Parts: sequence; structure tokens; C-alpha cells
Amino acid sequence: MEDRCLASELPSEILLEIFRHISRKRSLDTWEPCPPTPDAWSIARICRAWHGAATEALYHTVSIRTISSAYLFHRTILRRTKLCSCIKVLRLPVDPSVTCPAPVMTMFTRIVNSMESLIALYAPIIQVSSKLQLNERTVRTILPISVAKHPHLSYLSLTTAPIHLDSLHPQLSAFHDLRYLELGSLLLDRVPDPAMTPPLAKLEAIDTDDKNISFMDDWLLACPSLTTIFIVCYRSAGPVPKVITSGKIRHIGIKSCAHWSHTPKGWLPVCTSLRILEVPLTFLDYHIDYMPLILDELRLVTPQNACIRPSLLEEYMSRMPSIGDLVFVFLDSNRLFFEHRYAYERICKAHGVQVSFDTLLTYPSGTPPRHSPTR
Repeated sequence: MEDRCLASELPSEILLEIFRHISRKRSLDTWEPCPPTPDAWSIARICRAWHGAATEALYHTVSIRTISSAYLFHRTILRRTKLCSCIKVLRLPVDPSVTCPAPVMTMFTRIVNSMESLIALYAPIIQVSSKLQLNERTVRTILPISVAKHPHLSYLSLTTAPIHLDSLHPQLSAFHDLRYLELGSLLLDRVPDPAMTPPLAKLEAIDTDDKNISFMDDWLLACPSLTTIFIVCYRSAGPVPKVITSGKIRHIGIKSCAHWSHTPKGWLPVCTSLRILEVPLTFLDYHIDYMPLILDELRLVTPQNACIRPSLLEEYMSRMPSIGDLVFVFLDSNRLFFEHRYAYERICKAHGVQVSFDTLLTYPSGTPPRHSPTR
């Protein structure tokens, strides 16, 4: 009599719950979808008893990184329609530096609306029609996302080529469960009209350019759950937005920053409610004089092959900051960081600051995930 593995006798509901904990790729952005690692896909080939539950868990998050892969994926879901109900998190490929061709945008739209109730969508292509062009810079947009198909969408990233938009798309307000909104390189030319685009009651975080934050100031103030702002590029040359000084923002993340030497004062010193700050490690190079000294958590994100002198960290620590936890976030391929890691650790411990390290794996192709602070 053939021995059977006890694991194959488990109900599919229990197997599915177990498979939800499979290893996944991580990026510098924890809001971004994290697909399974290549090794994790082998669990679907262990036995027939595991195949169904493993497939459902593995296809929960799908990250497509090339146009050719997107075409193959589209063909797959046309043949295997049951997969559409498994997929809840979808990342489509996009190059923010170029405008996506119309046939590709059409294919992306079909993929998105073939899914059944997505909860997270990264990089939906915004369709731009030349017939709706307003002037040389500003265009109207069409979001290729059906509200009826995806009523529970909580994460939406609108990443495309840098273009100017007349204002926020009114369709956004129809996603009542939206908690995270990323505008990427999109720049607004007009203050959002609350009558056209009502504030989102559940919005917790917005990721956009600092100029957009100034344009959206009143709209953001009216979003009652907003506590987190991620800034694509921190210039801080204009007046401080009211939302920054309102006392509601507890978490700020900065992806990149200008030298900012012409500005005597930035947003950080006047954000008295700030408790969590995420900045590139090189932020200390430019703005060490404006770094907050009282934080629950400070996350220093190290992009690929970048580092700072240990003496700069020593200078900041000499100011006796009160930090609950200092976290260095870095890719495993960053050799420069590994050379200074123990020096950073020694400096922090010498000043009584708790330090930890969050190591992220480089993608198999050698290309790191898109750069932004870990959240």
C-alpha cells in the first residue's frame, strides 16, 4: 500500500491559508504588489491535492514587467478564465518616461476589466486622446478601470509618462474603499473641485509630487483618514501646505530630494505631528540641519550602489535625537552599504539608538525594484 503524505489530506481552505505565507519578492515600497519568488511556484507541482489551493494563492498577486509578458498573460486569462477570480493584486508594466501606444493601452484595459474585484492595481495606463487636448501641456484622461468591476479597490497607482492634468479625475471619487493613491509623474494644473471630485473618506496615504500637494491642499485636508504623504521629489521651495501643519500627518516618505539650498526652511520642521520619517540615506547630505530630532521611527533607504560617510551619521547622532527605532533599508546588491554597515551600527549604539537592518532581495534579472522608501 502506498504511503500518503498527511499534508495532502488537509482541506483546501487550510492549504490556501498556509500558501498565503509563501515567500514573496519585496521591493523598496511595501505598498507595491509583491509577487511570489520563482521557487514558490514549485508548490503547485507537488501533487494534485495541492495544485488548486497553490494556484489560487500564487495568482493572488501578479506582477507583469514587460509588454510581451502582458500579451502572453492576456492570452492565458482568455483560455483560463477561472484565474481572473484568483487575481486580487495586479501590477502592469509601464515606462514612466514614454507614452504607451494605443494598442497596448487597449490590451491593458481588457486585462484590468477581465479581473473580478481587484483590491490593488499598480500602473494602470491613463488613456490620452489628442482630440481632447486642451493646450500644449494639459490633457484630459480616461481611467481604464471599471468601478462596477472593482468596487473594493483600495490601492491605485497611476504611473505614466510625465504629463500635466487639468485636475483630479472625477472617477476617483467612485472608489469609496481607496486607501492609497499614487499619482507618480502626473502634475495637476488646477486645484481639485470638491463638487466634481469629492474627498475620499478612507484615503490614508497619497504619493505624489510636492507641487501637487500644494495644489491639493484643501482637498487633502478634507480627507478625514489621511495620515501619510509620500513625496516623489522634495523641493520645498513654496509655502508650506496647510495639511502639513494641520496635525494630522504622522508619516512622511521622501523618494528623492533637491539640494534645496535656496530654501531657508522646509516642511519637516513645521510638521509637529510627524512620528515616522522615511528618506533616502543621501538626504542627510543635503538637509541634515532640518532632520527632525524626535521620531518614533526613522527609515533611511539606501538605493542601489549609494551610501554616505559614517561621519555624516555621526554628526546627526551628536545632536542627541530621540528615535524609537532607526531602520536602514537596503538592497542585497549594494556593496557600498555592506562596507559601512558595521560603522553605522556602532555609531547608533554608541548614542543609545536602537538600530535594525531591512535587507531586500534584488530581482533575479539583477534589476532592483522601482525606487521608493519602504512602507
